[in-house]
Amino acid sequence: MLLGGRAPEYLAHDPLVALVIKLFSSGKALASICLGQLILAAVGVAKDHKITTFPPVKPAPVASGAHWVEPDTSNSGGWHTQLIGT
Repeated sequence: MLLGGRAPEYLAHDPLVALVIKLFSSGKALASICLGQLILAAVGVAKDHKITTFPPVKPAPVASGAHWVEPDTSNSGGWHTQLIGT
């Protein structure tokens, strides 16, 4: 579970990056809420996945190749992303 809040600005670096890449490469399910999708975008694994997030954060995942969806939850290839607190 990748959490949001202000954490992504600080967590989108090693060793979390290495862990997310390892989980993604092994096909493990990933869950991310709120701004946690910034980590997926920073790591480079959001490409071609449907995600949603806090609206002002939309440009980062889209720029990394993710497909933005409007509903408050999205499931894509074993991923679950959710917008919380709006």
